[in-house]
Amino acid sequence: MNILHIGHSWGGGLTKWIKSFPQIHGGKNLFLTFEPDGKSFSLLDLVTGRSSFAFELERAIKESELSHDEYRRHLERTITKNEISIVIVSSLIGHSLDALKLEVPTAYIFHDYFGYCPHINITYKETCTSCDSRRLKDCFKNNSLERIFRRDPGHWLEYRREFIELLVNKEILLIAPDKSVANNLRVLEPILSEVNIECIPHGIHQEKDNKFEKVLAGEKLRILFPFGSLDHKGADIFVKLAEKYHQKATFYCYGYNSTHSKKIESLCSQGIIAKNFGPFKETELEGILNEISPHLAILPCKVPETFSYTLSEMINFCIPLIATNIGSFKNRVIPEIGFLVDPTLEAFDNSIQKILEDPSCLYGMSKAQERIPTQTMETFALGYLKAIGAYLDRWKAV
Repeated sequence: MNILHIGHSWGGGLTKWIKSFPQIHGGKNLFLTFEPDGKSFSLLDLVTGRSSFAFELERAIKESELSHDEYRRHLERTITKNEISIVIVSSLIGHSLDALKLEVPTAYIFHDYFGYCPHINITYKETCTSCDSRRLKDCFKNNSLERIFRRDPGHWLEYRREFIELLVNKEILLIAPDKSVANNLRVLEPILSEVNIECIPHGIHQEKDNKFEKVLAGEKLRILFPFGSLDHKGADIFVKLAEKYHQKATFYCYGYNSTHSKKIESLCSQGIIAKNFGPFKETELEGILNEISPHLAILPCKVPETFSYTLSEMINFCIPLIATNIGSFKNRVIPEIGFLVDPTLEAFDNSIQKILEDPSCLYGMSKAQERIPTQTMETFALGYLKAIGAYLDRWKAV
């Protein structure tokens, strides 16, 4: 079975997911992605790591197109030339909806909410439960979260309509990493209740390993924010908590540099944040956690995560949690392993106060995480290969 992956190369969980796929499937795995000019496309062999020129368009793709005849022709040639068995679309950003219109077996993975939502994260003041023309225009004008795309709301409304029609009417294998994704989409677009969306959680490489150490008498609490300086991940909440509680707790962070980088650097220089490890390689994670030995991880995400590898890692290493009660966190963070709270500073502040008053509760949370099985790459592989195999059988029978 030869697979063509379609997506962006901005990093994050999507890129991690795509690059992990050859480890669960030994056939050809190619990754088609775009260059910043919107014209040049590259083909990465995920097995060998070699990248090659795929094709170049005369008319650039701007953000994402409803249709693009030239792109479609090149895509069809790429599929034929490489004898592709199935196309797996992880993102249409930088591509065209033509990727879902081909007469070949196709899977769509909901790594985020793009396609329905041009802001990607279905969040405007709170998690969205509806989005008409008026709300979308207001969102484009007033949403405090970072805006990535600049095309007018009319384009995205038309794009959304066609995207949903394709999901409903084409024989496309739909997969989400958490049930919350399907639930949110069906609230926004009830017609999606008519189609099956398989739920297959992502897998991680690490073995279960408890990194938690009991809080000793008189010891400062060690608190980790594992999302760098990203605003939509709640970096502003982390900053305010560090400013308020740095005399009672020691704060650490790691991950992408973004909106709040300068502020975090400033707090590091003042000793308010003990250390910012910044971006890191996956192989470095255990070493970082061994150095910190965190008592608590805070995940103050403002948007509904569709999965979160970071949450999987925290649970795998048995680190007690405070997380927001939206998206996949609401399903995955049970009371035994952490606090599930509103995505506000006040809610995180209250939880930290409770923990500072009685840190003994953390030990029980860590022990409870030991009993939660890790979704390994092997179990992840079995789920995907089973779903794809059944889908290809249905496709052949049509």
